[in-house]
Parts: sequence; C-alpha cells; structure tokens
Amino acid sequence: MHNIKLFCGSIAILMLFSFSKVENKKADSHLKPSEVYEIPTDAKSILKRSCFECHHSDSKKILAKGKLSFDKLDELKDVKKIASLKKIEKEIKEDKMPPKKYTKNFPEKQLSEDEKKIVFEWINSELTSE
Repeated sequence: MHNIKLFCGSIAILMLFSFSKVENKKADSHLKPSEVYEIPTDAKSILKRSCFECHHSDSKKILAKGKLSFDKLDELKDVKKIASLKKIEKEIKEDKMPPKKYTKNFPEKQLSEDEKKIVFEWINSELTSE
C-alpha cells in the first residue's frame, strides 16, 4: 500500500512538473522562441491513455497531479525537469506506475513492454537534449 502511494505520488509530481500544455513552447532558454515543444505522438498517446487521468492539470486526483502534471513538465527548470523525467522512467521500469491497484480495475491502462520502450525513448531523447 505504501509503495502504491509512493508511486502515485511520484508520478503526480512528475506530471505536475510535466509539459505545460503538451504542445507548449519549451521554457528552457536553449530554445529559440519560435521552437515549439511537443511530445512525440506515439509517446503522447501512451501517456494520455495511461497517465493523464491522474497526472494532468485537469485531473480531479489532486494528490497525483500535485506531484506530477505532464502538461506542466516543460515549465520546469532544467534540473527539476531532468529529475522528473528520471523519476518517471524509474517508476515505470519498476512497474510502480500506473499503480497495480489502478490497473487491476483498468487493465487497459497498463503499459506493454513496447509502450514502455517508446516512453523510455522519449525520456532519453529529452535527457540527452538538455
């Protein structure tokens, strides 16, 4: 139970610091104002299906979105964004997100190995571009 709460909390934090509107401009100074930040479509669709219900600023799950809101991730400073991305990756790798308690009721929210790989590729591309 504690692990589920910890995992949910971690994902919520990550989402809170996530992407400011998934198609928002990147807040980091290394981008030109004309550059638009977008999560790749394949990763975005996976996150939307399995994560946004709890980890999005429109979520009714206050605790989860308070810890991580994917639509606010890109508003974070580089250091916090990197930490959030690493935390997302860790939680997914350890099968802590989405929580087992949640996927038991909503099995379609569970990430397949292929979906995890897509999300990890996106995270790694973000980490190497920072």
